[in-house]
Amino acid sequence: MACERGGRIWRLADACGACAAATTQAAIVPDTMLTAPLRPPPVQPRRPRPSRGPGERVRVGEILSYLAAALPADASAGARLLALQCALRMNAYMRVELRAGLLRSLRIDVVEACHELERARWASVVNGPGALGIAAELRDTTLLAQSPALPDRRRAADWALRTGCPARIGGVEPRLRLSGVYLAAHSDPPSGEGLSECDRIIRDCGLHSHGFHGALSRLTANGVLEEWRICPDSGDVHWTLAQGQCPAVPPSDR
Repeated sequence: MACERGGRIWRLADACGACAAATTQAAIVPDTMLTAPLRPPPVQPRRPRPSRGPGERVRVGEILSYLAAALPADASAGARLLALQCALRMNAYMRVELRAGLLRSLRIDVVEACHELERARWASVVNGPGALGIAAELRDTTLLAQSPALPDRRRAADWALRTGCPARIGGVEPRLRLSGVYLAAHSDPPSGEGLSECDRIIRDCGLHSHGFHGALSRLTANGVLEEWRICPDSGDVHWTLAQGQCPAVPPSDR
């Protein structure tokens, strides 16, 4: 591009680089590049987080055994169901918040269950029970030794809720639902078969000896168990879950 008449007129012409450089009062117009519009990187599908530590059944079974030692022997099934959810959902500061919808799904007397846990000095309720739920601080530092992966523990808590729901158990009685959760937690998923000591079932589920046979008989009548029996030699209890009574693991965390 060359100028004439003192720069008032400019002429645009094609020329090689050498000619353009030799032309007086000329300026080389640089080549322009059309840049492609920037596009955001493709969104990678989120991979499910791998589970860490024991599975849902093992984790629930371990907490039920822990609660059998941490709570008084006469603690009600409702208090144990509430404590199970608190232990699995607590954060690293041993605090837990349970919303009202979750508490309703437990189908227990939440006020009485909270009083039981406070009398046992296992938990301290700092807010509620109310319309929004409860907030509590757990007082047993033994719980800090469990797996720190909160999403995995929440999955186990959700599994326990589904396993012990009245629609599956066939009744709303907390003792019956707690027993159903225990038996499912100690069953082999593919076959549904389980084995445990009779005394341990009574202790972990808070059952008195006279209520043990009644609870398992009702679970059989309600279609949760296919059969159960006590080995006369060892005293162990053998049972088999009815077909379709092994809840699936949720595909993602809640």
